[in-house]
Amino acid sequence: ITRDDAITNKIVKDVAIAHSGIYKYAREELPTIGIALDSIPEKYNNLLYFNVYRPALLMEGAADMFTRLPVTVEHPDSLVNADNFGDLAKGFTGDSVKVIMEDNEAYIHSTVTLIGQAAIDYYTHDCKEVSPGYVSDSIWEDGVHNREDYQIKMTSIKGVNHLAMTVAARGGSLTCVRDSKAVR
Repeated sequence: ITRDDAITNKIVKDVAIAHSGIYKYAREELPTIGIALDSIPEKYNNLLYFNVYRPALLMEGAADMFTRLPVTVEHPDSLVNADNFGDLAKGFTGDSVKVIMEDNEAYIHSTVTLIGQAAIDYYTHDCKEVSPGYVSDSIWEDGVHNREDYQIKMTSIKGVNHLAMTVAARGGSLTCVRDSKAVR
């Protein structure tokens, strides 16, 4: 491999990392957002899925945590750390983010550099949605956001660990590697 080949064997793109709003979580996923399974209120005992509200101000305030993240292919079984970084990291997010406020929602944008072949393969096979892996706190709260009921409200983001390239992100097509002119 020549020096020029090594330099060009990467993909650098704009990326819509995350946004505020309502996200659906399965019952077994609740611990990932700081909700203990034994804390489910009795009125929700029959629910298999819960709507979780991520407020715009929360996302805007945590935006800087979305910089310089390792990029993984799908979410790893454990958080990225010094011991598994070499195996899991396939790229990284940019040094800065831009928060765009639109219709009372916060959209976090940056760049992503894909270097590992697995991430490049995901990208070239149209698996361009992304999902940040982070540690957060949430509370039980009945509410409505944009005419949609929610049962849980995220109250803090303690840290962001990685950005996963994924087949289908919880944030849908609004959280993806962007190949065309930005619409937000």
